[in-house]
Amino acid sequence: MTPNELERAEALGNLTSQDMESVMKRLATSCLGAGWLTRFVGDKSRKPAIRFYPMRNRTSYHINTTTMVKLLETELSRSGKVTLVADLEAAQALRADRADAARNASDEAVKRLGNETAADLIATGWITGVTDAVSSTETVHAFTIVMELVNTETEEKVWIGNESVKKVVQVLPPCPGPAGKAAPK
Repeated sequence: MTPNELERAEALGNLTSQDMESVMKRLATSCLGAGWLTRFVGDKSRKPAIRFYPMRNRTSYHINTTTMVKLLETELSRSGKVTLVADLEAAQALRADRADAARNASDEAVKRLGNETAADLIATGWITGVTDAVSSTETVHAFTIVMELVNTETEEKVWIGNESVKKVVQVLPPCPGPAGKAAPK
């Protein structure tokens, strides 16, 4: 975002790229610091494999949830404590590519079928928003970002994290009409 775009997003009460980065870093820290990870590694003697599902935008704002998911994936990947597997769309494309290669590529180049890493956990989430008029000159836009990790075998939610962002927006009074007269209604 350019400085001008950032100022405009801030003035409108929208989430900025800095908001998204900050929220997703806090969620990653919460996720990696929760007890589920220690228990998983203790039980299985390996890192958990996580598949991300798309994040749902339950607000009336245009919010790039794909970017938010990628920010969280990046933070988790950098930690080295988890394994990330392809999302469903990418996995289907990769399967089609392997099937095509099995028919058309040399034996040395073909990748083995049935050798995928299965996801132990599914990461899913959503964002909600509420707008409150604080006064005649201020409005607050409150966004809540929720992420969950669900065990694919047991369907247990092993971690739930949520973060909030509040944006205060100055509401401008209506512009007067010509010569200081109020504009007609």
